[in-house]
Amino acid sequence: MHQARRTPARPIAAWLAGPLIALALPVLAARGPDVPDYPADEVAPGLYVIHGPVGYPSPENQGFMNNPAFLVTETGVIVVDPGSSVQTGEMVLRQIRMRMDDGSFRGSVEALDAVQGVVEARVLVPGHGLTGGWDIVDDYRAYLNGVYTGVAELYEQGVSDFDMKPKLAERLARFKDWPGFSEELGKHISLAYLEVEAGAF
Repeated sequence: MHQARRTPARPIAAWLAGPLIALALPVLAARGPDVPDYPADEVAPGLYVIHGPVGYPSPENQGFMNNPAFLVTETGVIVVDPGSSVQTGEMVLRQIRMRMDDGSFRGSVEALDAVQGVVEARVLVPGHGLTGGWDIVDDYRAYLNGVYTGVAELYEQGVSDFDMKPKLAERLARFKDWPGFSEELGKHISLAYLEVEAGAF
């Protein structure tokens, strides 16, 4: 079970829940339309159920006929039965995100610290990549913290967000071999810039 503290930890809970759900979903050659959003009903404190259609699988319901559920706890989010298709899993994720605080770099760093403080494990299985030890969490924390602190420093210097990428790419060069590093860094800088900017007012 992936764990995190409730308020700042929720962003990282979403990060961990996404890969887990993706692993549980079948790989499809071609996907159909998105499953429309079904409401998540809180049936008990922190326990939400998405009541799916009643009936047999059909093209209309894209095989969605179960009741996905997720439990928001003090230490993380537990997802039960994410559904029978990619589209259903994506809909479940949307419902989870709607009930979680907005993600933040600082909150995610605090959440990772909280995970290391309460989870006793020697082997970690990420949603993507190789199984390993706590170096997986250490590296992800270092990246998030590097992006946020780097953006904050450059913001104070009056550097615009679209001029930050070359400087931060050099600072975060140890992560340059991560798949999608160059493409994602620009997006992460923009998000961190908004967070830093909001904190300045």
